[in-house]
Amino acid sequence: PKERGRPMRIKERNTSVSCLVFLVVGTNIPVFFVYWEVILIFVIHRIFIFDMNSYIFLDNVRFFAYHGVGQQEREVGNEFVINLKLKVDIAHAAETDDVTHTVSYADVYENVKAEMEIPSKLLEHVCGRIIKRLFRTFPTVKAIELKLAKRNPPMGADLDAAGVEVQCERA
Repeated sequence: PKERGRPMRIKERNTSVSCLVFLVVGTNIPVFFVYWEVILIFVIHRIFIFDMNSYIFLDNVRFFAYHGVGQQEREVGNEFVINLKLKVDIAHAAETDDVTHTVSYADVYENVKAEMEIPSKLLEHVCGRIIKRLFRTFPTVKAIELKLAKRNPPMGADLDAAGVEVQCERA
C-alpha cells in the first residue's frame, strides 16, 4: 500500500472492493479511494494534525521591569517587550478541546511575568531564566524562541528598542 496509485483488492464480508492508495502531497499519509456505487474517501484519523509543527505564542507582551547594567536602570526601571514562541504538540488538544491537553498561554504568561519581576543586570540573564523556567514548568515544550527588548535604552541612540533574541531546543 505504500506505492502511489497502485490498485489492490480487499476482501471484506465476502465483498470484493477495488482500492487505490495515494499519499497526501508532502506527507506519508495514505488516502484510500474506494470504488463502490459512490466514490468514498477514507482518510487516516488525524490527517490534519499528524506530523505538523505547532506553536503557542505570545506577541508584544509589555512589562515594566528593573533590568540594566546601570544602577539607575535597576532603580528607575524601563519598559520591556517580549515575543515568545513555544513549539508544542497540540494534536490532543485539537481533538478534545480541553486546555489541560495543551500548554496554556495564560500559564506561560504568569511564568514569564514572575521572571520579569526579578531584577537583573543583563537581558541575557533574564532570557536564560525564562527559558529554564518554561522548560521546567512545561515538559511538553520542545523548543522556545524568545525575543526580549528594552524600550528606549539609555545609550544616547535614536532607536525604539535593543535586546536579545534566543532560540533553544530541549536537550
